[in-house]
Amino acid sequence: EWRKILKSVANASEKNQLPEELILALIKKESSFRRKVVSRSGAVGLTQIKPATAKYECGLSAWQLTDIDLNIQCGTSYLSKLLKIFNGRLDLAITSYNAGPGAVKRAIKRANSKDLGKVIAFLSQESREFAPKVFRYSKEISSQSKELD
Repeated sequence: EWRKILKSVANASEKNQLPEELILALIKKESSFRRKVVSRSGAVGLTQIKPATAKYECGLSAWQLTDIDLNIQCGTSYLSKLLKIFNGRLDLAITSYNAGPGAVKRAIKRANSKDLGKVIAFLSQESREFAPKVFRYSKEISSQSKELD
């Protein structure tokens, strides 16, 4: 299963122009690499996509979200869309992956700033911690992969 995850991440990375270590970090944070996990909010699979988001963004049904390839492709495609919404600001895109783009846009208005440090004050504790953890995991994965080279 691990090899299938890595292959799917590589494919999604190329298709969506996102670094592999970032996708792996997102998966680690969201599901700890458990493809069948379901959160309290109903998010499913490796990238923890909610069924409504999967249907709207990717045309997937809830039962398809435990498929490794479909889940990773949908999650990375959604993150790529969020990057466009937030004009390439990875910090805001990653935060909105957790909090939702609407919540992040409202927080930007309330903070009267696009500075993540100010914006997160208007988000939940979970959302405040989300992007920093994803970025930390991404750095760890990147340094570990360099050690293997």
